[in-house]
Amino acid sequence: MTAPNTLVIRDRWNRIIVARPWAVISVWAILLLLALPLVSTLKDHLVVAGTVRQGQATEVDRILAEQFNTRSQNVLLLVASGAGLENWTASTQAKALRDAIEALEFITLTSWYSPRGIEPDSAQTSGLYLVTQVDPAVDPMTVLSDLKEKVKELRQSFEKELSGISLKWTGDAAVREAIIRSSNQDLRISEMRALPLVFLLLLLAFRSVAAAILPLLSGGLAILFTLACAALIGQFLTLSIMVQSVASLLGLALGIDYSLLMVNRFREALEDSAESKSAMLVTMRTAGHTILISGGAVAIGFLGLAVVPVDQMRSIAFAGLLVALFSVLLASTLMPAVLVLVGQHIEWGKIPKTWSAIPYARWRQWAQFICRHPGLVAVLSAVPLLLLANASRQLNGGFPEETWLPSQTEAVQALRTLQEIDRGNVVKKLNVILQLPQEVSAFDQTGNLALRSLHRYLLKDERSQRVRSLLTVTGSNPSRRAWIGRAPESARDHYVSADGRVALLEVVPLSHLEQNDLSALVRELRALDVRSVTGSKGKILVGGLPAAALDYESVIQHWFPRVILLVTLGSFLVLAVAFRSLLIPLKAVLMNLLAVFAAYGALLLVFVEGFGVQWFGLSEPLTAIFPATAVIVFCAAFGISMDYEVFLISRIAEARRAPGDDTHAIIEGLSRTAGLISSAAAIMVTVFGAFALGDILPTKVLGFALAAVVALDAVLVRMALGPAIIKLAGRFNWWPGSR
Repeated sequence: MTAPNTLVIRDRWNRIIVARPWAVISVWAILLLLALPLVSTLKDHLVVAGTVRQGQATEVDRILAEQFNTRSQNVLLLVASGAGLENWTASTQAKALRDAIEALEFITLTSWYSPRGIEPDSAQTSGLYLVTQVDPAVDPMTVLSDLKEKVKELRQSFEKELSGISLKWTGDAAVREAIIRSSNQDLRISEMRALPLVFLLLLLAFRSVAAAILPLLSGGLAILFTLACAALIGQFLTLSIMVQSVASLLGLALGIDYSLLMVNRFREALEDSAESKSAMLVTMRTAGHTILISGGAVAIGFLGLAVVPVDQMRSIAFAGLLVALFSVLLASTLMPAVLVLVGQHIEWGKIPKTWSAIPYARWRQWAQFICRHPGLVAVLSAVPLLLLANASRQLNGGFPEETWLPSQTEAVQALRTLQEIDRGNVVKKLNVILQLPQEVSAFDQTGNLALRSLHRYLLKDERSQRVRSLLTVTGSNPSRRAWIGRAPESARDHYVSADGRVALLEVVPLSHLEQNDLSALVRELRALDVRSVTGSKGKILVGGLPAAALDYESVIQHWFPRVILLVTLGSFLVLAVAFRSLLIPLKAVLMNLLAVFAAYGALLLVFVEGFGVQWFGLSEPLTAIFPATAVIVFCAAFGISMDYEVFLISRIAEARRAPGDDTHAIIEGLSRTAGLISSAAAIMVTVFGAFALGDILPTKVLGFALAAVVALDAVLVRMALGPAIIKLAGRFNWWPGSR
């Protein structure tokens, strides 16, 4: 029950909205004008990778930034491939290309690199690459277009000489830019794919064009305002590119869901009161209360995600919270204001009844069947859920070995060419930091011996293609004085810290090694007994892209059980307070857990076992489904599934306050909400399914998982298992609350 003072305040607020609809609409219009310019700036604040703030890879990056003048930071690579490149670096074209790029004000250094010391291989691609150092104060992503334009100009100047040579940019920044651009394009295509189908489903649900348009408007505005706020937050915090996907996925889903409920209840209220303001007040007292509870449940799910100490997870949490907030605000303020003005015109554009969804009478018959045979319905609906949930135990939450980067982009094509040229995972090199004891320097005899020993140890590992350190420049066994004199200043700055106590060794792994192999190598190096290898006390830290991926996966696995506990407990408390019951929230939490883990089982069957995987544009199954997928799906799906529980239980509780027994309340509540829940679920499955058919693999997997959990939850849990358990529990459902 809600406190009397809260009811009075909420009723006054409702009356203000109903009495001044144009004022409410004007406020939202002003906010829209302010939001539009911000949305276009969001792309400038997004990153691709998830940063683990306390991981060892992050610590290595900090040491390199603070103590080294390393040339491996802020680097872009121009990959040249094709026939006749054996001695190309000495050509006029190669020199002109290098000089023109180095002349750009944001470039500090360029150097052609031609791989040597590689076993001959007839299948090996001929080529080389230009290492281009960008000014540390400049984001390489912002100058990529200028570099591409410069290469295009030079190609035109040497059109004949360069006719058989491919020149493409790659590197960390170039790949990130490609992912962001491809993701934006994929989102637009997915939204365009979903919107016509969503409108058709709304039309079938409402049998009215006007009623179908309004929820679409709300969903679109929820996305826009979420992205605008994310752009503001991005000026102060690191945001993941997943913000866009989450905003689009959930903005359409939640924004439409809540407005769907508001429009549905308003039309019902209009049947009892022809006056739109009176009908809207009734609607806001009932549907408005349900939307607030539901929005709170969704918010709890994303608050659980916010506790994971990874920038990507917290970015998604921000996006989810903003989507829930704007969806609730739009449905409870803007939508009522518009509906008051529309009034009876909400029925404009009527379509024939034969086109409508399942009628109320059929749902009532189904509700009566459940109440007559609750045990049978409970068993039949629980068995498939339990089987799928049991299968989910085999799901691997690591990184898939298959490449998932957008293959049609220049950066990814150049990256693959680079691996063929170099025969090594150049972009996946490990940065091994050797921290020497306080009294030892890499420039004295003891430090020299330790560095040489570690260099040889790393080089002997069969997974290493090559190792680069100061010894690569100076040689491995000179005297101390000759060793120091032979090292160029640039090499010393790159491989040794200013005080000489920290040395960098770069390990380039073999090209065929996947993330699992590299993770094993990182673990072994981190567990290494430094004294036994180097003969000196010290400490080894391992960073680089593979190490960062391992840290990311480890943190997700560590925090996932805590997220489950936090979200389930929070949801239980919200529902317990809202419905003054212990069994109702306990049942809701357990049913949600069952639906989510059943969706994990469906994810395993399709994307890992390969049943129907080709329908989603994949030629073969995956080895894993990304570390973040399980936790994101859990938090998002738990809140969304709770929506349907709140819709159903609120209507059953409302029916209990009228004369009649609990069986009548279950039949009335289920038959009144079944059409709404099934329509809302169909819309969500359509939205999520459209994203599952996209080209970006992480979004594809996330879209499928969310579509699966919504379908399983709506069909088996809310329409069958949940009502059957409510019937079996009888009056104990509402203990210790009152009627």
